[in-house]
Amino acid sequence: AISVKRCAHYLKVRKMDYPIILKRKHAFGDVLLLTPIIKTLHEQKPLSPIWVETNCGEVLRGNPNISRCSPKIPITPDALVINLDMGYENRSNTHIVDAYGLCANITSYQKKLEIFGLPESIPWKTDSFIALHAGPSWPSKSWPTDRWNKLITALGDEKTVLIGHLDRTPISATLDLRGRTTIHQSAAILKRCKLLITIDSLPLHLAQAVGTPIVGLFGVTNPAHILTEGS
Repeated sequence: AISVKRCAHYLKVRKMDYPIILKRKHAFGDVLLLTPIIKTLHEQKPLSPIWVETNCGEVLRGNPNISRCSPKIPITPDALVINLDMGYENRSNTHIVDAYGLCANITSYQKKLEIFGLPESIPWKTDSFIALHAGPSWPSKSWPTDRWNKLITALGDEKTVLIGHLDRTPISATLDLRGRTTIHQSAAILKRCKLLITIDSLPLHLAQAVGTPIVGLFGVTNPAHILTEGS
């Protein structure tokens, strides 16, 4: 049955190099979680260019398995369109990557995230720091500010760096880079850090992509349906 599904579009258009359009509009972390599916589709259908329609294309910049990435991609008559919006939201008891795989009719892949094109140098020295990402995010994913400050106190002489969106919440880390980095700079910072402590958010996925150990703080979300290989 799986083989029939895989061949169905070929039988329809009678060509091997039809484009594959993946649609996932929002959430940078959710788009980064597409990368195992993108890699597998590229390996299974090497003649088909893979196009991704998303508003979060920056997280996929430099990915060699993608031919095109844009907020809006015209659909050609021969294109195979895979709509991943609400793909895991409608499968609440399924890992996000597995939900994407079901949408794409593929079952064999590694849950290993990939990010490409990290800068070789960054303006900040964060080697052996502990990175912290406190948000902002959904209120139900957040951790109280006073606990972050207690955590930093408990870490003693450890050097800490705050990453993520610009946020004025007073957290007393050694270095505050909130709102000062690109996605790829954040990933490069995390690669140099010895640990990330974070809520369920994009930096958690970036850390797993670059192999940095994590302590994940989960609120309403289930870590069994989110965490991937790599750290």
